Amino acid sequence: MRVANNVLVASMVTAMGLVACGGKTATTTTSAVGGSLPKVAAKEDLAYLPVNSDVVATIDAAGMRNSALYGRFAPKLLGEISNEMGEFKKRCGFDPMDKLSALTVGVRPSASSDKIPAGVVVVHGFAESDLNKCYESLSAEEKSEGHIRKEGATWLMGDNEMSVAVGFISADTMVAVIEAGATQLTAADFAKALATEGSVLSSPGFAAAWAGTPKGQARFLINAASTWFNDARSAMPGAKLLSGGISVTSEITGSIAFAFDTADHAKALADQFAPFIGILEANMGVKAKLTQEGERVLMDAQVPGDAADKLIKGM
Repeated sequence: MRVANNVLVASMVTAMGLVACGGKTATTTTSAVGGSLPKVAAKEDLAYLPVNSDVVATIDAAGMRNSALYGRFAPKLLGEISNEMGEFKKRCGFDPMDKLSALTVGVRPSASSDKIPAGVVVVHGFAESDLNKCYESLSAEEKSEGHIRKEGATWLMGDNEMSVAVGFISADTMVAVIEAGATQLTAADFAKALATEGSVLSSPGFAAAWAGTPKGQARFLINAASTWFNDARSAMPGAKLLSGGISVTSEITGSIAFAFDTADHAKALADQFAPFIGILEANMGVKAKLTQEGERVLMDAQVPGDAADKLIKGM
């Protein structure tokens, strides 16, 4: 089970840790349950995410990896998961950080655990043939325990804390369905997760919020009513949504937007943040701008390369 956990953690941390380029499309070519996979040709990645996702994030991993700053910040950013990445490479024969091109994540707190998310991750860049060989080898090693098994073309992994169903919708596009608890997911659960109905795109509220999310190589949208946001909510009364976009080139640029229920709550946050804007530029070399537009507060930041180096060294 240790090996299964290491590979599972590496797979999921790769997905969750880099955060995929929304709008990519995929064509269904693989059957999840003996040929019964629903037809979902040319569905964009967001269409796979559950409508009740509290956090939605996308990342253009290839774009970030090709940036001038990536080589400098990646070791710091990925330091805590290096062991899992090493185990993944040892068992699967490739470095997931080199292969990952984009991913899309839609998760919420599990009913049984706030620490383990439930939801869907769409990963681009891992070859189906490579992962099939990897999982087949691990399944043979742990046959007596049964923590890695296959139903049709769907790989199922789990233990008493979490369960994951993994399948491919194209030769290099993987979908992982994650759930907490001892109840194990099935191939039917995976197929159901690919259905168009009930995705975030079926929610007019999500569509409007995502359209207003700042652009960037990495984008995120967080429901402030989520239990994951409990600690921060007391400092931001009235918060409804938190969204942002970040891009990495020879510098780091980003925007974070806060949406509130009233303009007064938005003004309270803007007044609270305002004194720190000058401090960021004077002490850290970060160029920042804070604006309030009704119920919305927007903070834009530009971190030049030399200032980024200082931030990275301080991580």
